[in-house]
Amino acid sequence: MYSFMNKNTQNVFNLIGAIYIELNAQNVVTRVNDYACRVLEYSENEIIGENWFEKFVPKSGNPELHHPATKTDEFY
Repeated sequence: MYSFMNKNTQNVFNLIGAIYIELNAQNVVTRVNDYACRVLEYSENEIIGENWFEKFVPKSGNPELHHPATKTDEFY
């Protein structure tokens, strides 16, 4: 599996207080940093493996956010 950030870079996100979350093509969380866990009030084990949009994005938000990612949505 491709990971945008290595563990050291992820640690930097923890130190500066920034949320870092990786999703796969099915919008399932594959990596999350400690700060994101604290903000969401879930453990890493409770977040990893969950569909980000189904579990963490409010349904009342922008409905376009609930569509699966496509190849054109990738940034790398």
